[in-house]
Amino acid sequence: MRSTRFWVCFLALTAAIGCDGDDDGNGNGNGNGNGDAGREAGAEGGGTDGMDVAGPDTVVDAAAEASAPAPVMVRATEHRFEPMTIAIPVGGTVRWTNVGVSVHTVTSGQGSTAAGAGTEFDAQLNPGATFERTFTTTGSHPYFCRPHESLGMRGTVTVTP
Repeated sequence: MRSTRFWVCFLALTAAIGCDGDDDGNGNGNGNGNGDAGREAGAEGGGTDGMDVAGPDTVVDAAAEASAPAPVMVRATEHRFEPMTIAIPVGGTVRWTNVGVSVHTVTSGQGSTAAGAGTEFDAQLNPGATFERTFTTTGSHPYFCRPHESLGMRGTVTVTP
């Protein structure tokens, strides 16, 4: 009797977790694997919650991903950049996000009347939009918002070696 109860429980558990003996990979915790690899991924409990997962044929350069620093975030509010001044290393990236309701620009230079204004970058930021720039030269990189320049909406990115 004990042996029968064991096998009934074993079969019920096997059916519940999908160990049906075939290699379709759909009896795992997430249903998106293939063959044994899919079953092993699900066996760790819970799957991926809808995230994209690199498959066996995906080439991932882990060294490049690990060495790439996250972008420095700058918020464009109603009439200012926050923070106004940031420092990043050469090769660093800045991501501006418009969190206000007005349209802004991220325009390189000291101001709209200064020589070279907007030659390095000049991006319009609608509400909710983002703009990224990777800086490859050291030095001070001032920028401003064209519509709100007279209100002092300016910032500076200092790029260090």
